[in-house]
Order: sequence, then structure tokens, then C-alpha cells
Amino acid sequence: MTRRMMLVAIGSLTAMLLLSLSSLINNDNMVASMFELQGWTLLLVQAILLASAAVGASFAALFKANSFVTAGCTIRVTKAPIGSDLWLA
Repeated sequence: MTRRMMLVAIGSLTAMLLLSLSSLINNDNMVASMFELQGWTLLLVQAILLASAAVGASFAALFKANSFVTAGCTIRVTKAPIGSDLWLA
């Protein structure tokens, strides 16, 4: 779980940084309503908003997992073979 969330965090952060390099991402387009934009401009603005939301969500999940790891907890996997534990590390 933690590895997947780390990959999501890295991927969404990379996407956000790459999308922000576009000249279509500027203050005027970011504050405009989605009904005022069209075409590539709308697509890029929506994509950077989605990427920034994914960055926030993945880092929130990683922070929560970190609190379990520092406390030394394990999570019992219900559908795994009997006697196996999933360590969040």
C-alpha cells in the first residue's frame, strides 16, 4: 500500500510540475470558470487541478501510514494466507 501511494505521490507531483510548464497555465486561466474555457486550455487546467488534488491526497495517506509505522503497528490482511501480516514500511 505504501509503495503504491509513494508511486502515486511521485507521479502526480511530476505531472503537476510538467503541466505547470505550459504557457496555457497562467493566473487568468486558473481563476476562470470551466465554462469560460475550452479546448486544450480547459484540459490542461483541469489536469493540473486533478494532479494537485492527487498530490494532496497521496501525501495525506502517506502521512497517515507514517504514523502507523512510527507507532510500530502492523495491519492484518484478511484475504492473505493465514498468519501473514502487512507491514507499512
